[in-house]
Amino acid sequence: MATVTQLTRALADQPFLSDLPPDILRQLAAHVRRRDYVAGEVLFREGETADRFFLIHRGLVMLTMRAPNGNSVDIDTLGPDAAVGWSWLLSPYRYHLTATALKKTSTLVFDAFRLRAVMEGEPATGYELMHRFANIIFDRLRAVHARIGADQGDGADKSRPGRNLSS
Repeated sequence: MATVTQLTRALADQPFLSDLPPDILRQLAAHVRRRDYVAGEVLFREGETADRFFLIHRGLVMLTMRAPNGNSVDIDTLGPDAAVGWSWLLSPYRYHLTATALKKTSTLVFDAFRLRAVMEGEPATGYELMHRFANIIFDRLRAVHARIGADQGDGADKSRPGRNLSS
């Protein structure tokens, strides 16, 4: 099991959090754990309770969603240093996409309930993190928009529905 010091260093290595002050990183490290996923393993499913947030350390994760016809639609592929799973921020706290490891993937997993408590208890930290998460939400929306445009034949590159954006 990783120590708070080891987890603090791991968080500092993630671009999503790297420029936060060390005391905030230590505070966040108390609410994170390492978790590995094998290829094909699901990190979370669309519609499930959103109780975790992930930073990808190594590996590759595919985000998909269910189309109205029931088919699965690939939305984005995320690699190292990406942040995934923002749905825990907003009620009713349900994931809007499904995240599946495409190959062995190492993550840092946050407990959403505790992370919300940190953000509410420390308004400056909460504001900074919310700003970072807003960028993730915007990136995912842009990826969905790109996928819809590609599926409707607007000339967008279907092989790259979104960018690997993490902040």
